[in-house]
Amino acid sequence: MNIISAEDFNKQTTLGQNRTQKIYQDRILTQGPVFALDKKKLALEYCKSYFKKHSGSYCLVVQERYYFQLWKEEKIIKNPIKVNLESDENISKPLLQNNTLSATEVNKSSLNINIVLDFINLCKKLLSQSIGVFGNFLCDTTLSENPNINCQEFIGILASQIPDVEQSKQFKKTLLQFIDQNIELNTLLKEISACLEEYTEPKDIIANIEIEKVIEKMRNIGGIKIKNRRYKLRIYPNCFIGSEAVEWIVENLNLSTEQAIKLGQRLIDEKFIHHVLDRHDFQNEYLFYRFYWDEK
Repeated sequence: MNIISAEDFNKQTTLGQNRTQKIYQDRILTQGPVFALDKKKLALEYCKSYFKKHSGSYCLVVQERYYFQLWKEEKIIKNPIKVNLESDENISKPLLQNNTLSATEVNKSSLNINIVLDFINLCKKLLSQSIGVFGNFLCDTTLSENPNINCQEFIGILASQIPDVEQSKQFKKTLLQFIDQNIELNTLLKEISACLEEYTEPKDIIANIEIEKVIEKMRNIGGIKIKNRRYKLRIYPNCFIGSEAVEWIVENLNLSTEQAIKLGQRLIDEKFIHHVLDRHDFQNEYLFYRFYWDEK
C-alpha cells in the first residue's frame, strides 16, 4: 500500500457528489478514518485489511500536514466526467446542472454566471488574503444574510472586516473597479444569489467550511482545551468537552449554537473526532470527545 501526499492527491482527484467523496483514477473514493502521523503502520494495515475484506477494493493513505487520511473505494465508474478545478484558494466554478444546457442557453447565460462567479471568487480570494482562512465563510454568510443590499454595499461590509486600513482600502478599490468594468453587477445581492443558485446545489454553510483549517485552529494556541479528564473514578485521556467546543466554535467562527453543533457532528461524520465511548453524536453537553489521532 502506497502513501501519497495531500498535494499530489488533490492534483489527481476531482470532486464527487459531496465533500467526503472524490474521484481518483476513475474510482469513486469516500473519506475513511484518520490516523496520527506516528501511526503510519496502523494506517497501512487498515488499508491492507480493507483490501482483503472488500474483494480488492481500493484503499489509499493520504498524508496531510498533521495526520494520515484514508480514502476507500466505493465503486468503479465508467466514462468519468473530467472537471477542471481552480487551484486558487480551493475556489472552483460549479458545473452547469446536469451538463445538458443547449448551445442557445449557454450563450445566453454563460456571460452573466461567469461574471458573477469571477466577482464572488475575487471577493473570497482578496478577503482570505487579508483576514485568513475564514474569508470564504464570511463572504458566503454576508451574501446570504443581506439579500437587499447592492454589490457596492456588500464590498463595504467585507472591507470593514479587514483590520489593516490600507488593505481595506485596496480591497474596496480593486472590487469597485471590477464592478465598473462589469456594469451588470450594479444589482442587489438577491439577484446575485439567484444567479448562483441556478447553477449550484443549495448552500450549506457548514458543508462549505474548510474543515482541516478549523481543526488546525481548534488544536492550536487559543483553541479548545484537550486534556485528561476524570468521570466516575475513570480517567479519559486527551479529550475535550462538547459544550466547551460549541462555545469555542460560536465565539471564534461566528456561528450560531445550532450551526456549531452541526459542525461538531460533521467532525464525527468525517472521522476526525468521536465520543470517548462511542455512545453519542455530537451534543452541546458535558460529554467527552476525542480526536482520533489523540488515541493511545
